[in-house]
Amino acid sequence: MLVQESNRMAKKTERTGTDGCLTDNPPGQTEQPNIKTESVRSELLEHIKELQNEITDIVADIDDFERLVNSRKTQRENELLSACRKFNMAPEKGIQLLIEKKFVEKDPSHIASFLFHGEGLSKTAIGEYLGERDVFNIQVLQAFVDCHSFTKLNLVEALRQFLGSFRLPGEAQKIDRMMESFSAHYCQCNPGTFQSTDSCYIVSFSLIILNTSLHNPSIKERLQREHWGYAGSSTEKSNIWGYVIKHTVCPGAATNQQVAFTGHLFKSKLCAIYYMWGLVETTEHFI
Repeated sequence: MLVQESNRMAKKTERTGTDGCLTDNPPGQTEQPNIKTESVRSELLEHIKELQNEITDIVADIDDFERLVNSRKTQRENELLSACRKFNMAPEKGIQLLIEKKFVEKDPSHIASFLFHGEGLSKTAIGEYLGERDVFNIQVLQAFVDCHSFTKLNLVEALRQFLGSFRLPGEAQKIDRMMESFSAHYCQCNPGTFQSTDSCYIVSFSLIILNTSLHNPSIKERLQREHWGYAGSSTEKSNIWGYVIKHTVCPGAATNQQVAFTGHLFKSKLCAIYYMWGLVETTEHFI
């Protein structure tokens, strides 16, 4: 009986192992380590290390790429800044440099948009460039004027917007081209407001002259009200004066003091333009 029990326990030990756990080893075969499991585990660890190294390399490549992009971006920004400085000193050369560096296309509309929205550009330089009589510059001027929306604006508001985007140059012919382009675009945006673009042109200059007379501290001698304005027919002159009073640049000022302008009655719009020469430095006071 004892011998039988002893044999039974021995067989059980062979099946379960010394720790009592079942084993797949058949009776009579000793337990062997699970070599396959250890091999798989080792391979997985190697793959994990390889992936970690690859991730490290990818992160390093991304960092290098970002540094390169930032470097190129900084270089590009410096090139733009340099081109803008060139434009402020010499507008024509500045535009050529901007085209060469591919900041703008050699297209009037594209250049006009750049001048209209461009930061860091001198308003004086913009005015000089727009005022040139070259055919391409005139096309840029027209496109620049078109960048403005004058719809439903009275003439004072439109002039405020237009003259605030650049500084009028000192040459009469340049001012003439600019104001003609402005008048044509204003009439296009507000059909029926004026009988013609010439009428809009004349009233626009009347507003500028009025504003100059009110804000230029160098003006000491002032003409009487009846001497102010365009020296055309009495009806035309009365209409212009009435419009200026109605849409006065500085509310109340024109009715509380004599409105005058030093020196002359204006025989024509060209006379008015030349008389404005030297007074355009006060355009920052416009409206």
